[in-house]
Amino acid sequence: IVYKVFSVTGPSTTTPVPNTDRGWLQNLLARLPLPLLRNAGALVGMVWYTFHRTHRKTVQRNMAFAFPQWDKAQVHRMSRKAFRHFGLNVLETLQVSVLTCPEIIARCRMKGSENLMDALALNRGVFMVVAHLGNWEVGMPMMTCYFNRPFLGVAKKFKNPYLDRWIHQMRTRQGSPVVYKKGAMPSMTKTLKQGGITGVHIDISRQEDGIDIEFFGYRATATPAAALIALRHKCPVLPVNFLRDPDGKIAVHIGKPFELVRTKKLREDLHLAEPLEIHA
Repeated sequence: IVYKVFSVTGPSTTTPVPNTDRGWLQNLLARLPLPLLRNAGALVGMVWYTFHRTHRKTVQRNMAFAFPQWDKAQVHRMSRKAFRHFGLNVLETLQVSVLTCPEIIARCRMKGSENLMDALALNRGVFMVVAHLGNWEVGMPMMTCYFNRPFLGVAKKFKNPYLDRWIHQMRTRQGSPVVYKKGAMPSMTKTLKQGGITGVHIDISRQEDGIDIEFFGYRATATPAAALIALRHKCPVLPVNFLRDPDGKIAVHIGKPFELVRTKKLREDLHLAEPLEIHA
């Protein structure tokens, strides 16, 4: 239903959609002010919280795990807040699927753009590492629009083919290609060799191929893919997050570039990094 109502009329390739290619319903969605969108998103989130018991219990369990000092009331309060944030993310993603580049930029803030420009000046390609924080579905189009250049993203396909097609159109309509986890390595390698930008979410990992890390004081696993690629291509790594400011806008935070430490012990190298000195 969502796909049929809000489908993007432009191509699902990396060709940008014309700014004027919007119907009346898409124009209405594009013009929703942020305060109204925030209230509507909070309502969507609370409906989900109320009626989806499985997700509600999962979030509450994770909150209690991460913050054992919280009492039950605080766990429930922060869980409701997480659902309200998720509801807003859903509506923002619908809206960004019809916004033009100037409209996307107006909904966001850029912080640390000089860090990306410094890393690009090395002509070795740039590898971005991103976490599932804030709203990455808005942040990535913002990066494409702000810097006026493509960013190769790596994603996981959705099981629903209609949703998967719509999400792919939304992610690529501003000009940035998206490849999927299976078979993504050749595209990532080619992009870095050409001095381009690629990135992955690093907070998802399968236990059998991850490396051990400490997370909230507990043993966990993290994906080594980003570290392996950066070591192989000797390219700088940039941490990037798309966090929400108090006024509701998405702030794109681009951290300072760093390089992975190369020794003769690959397993240890995956845990080590050092700041990258940029010389003008």
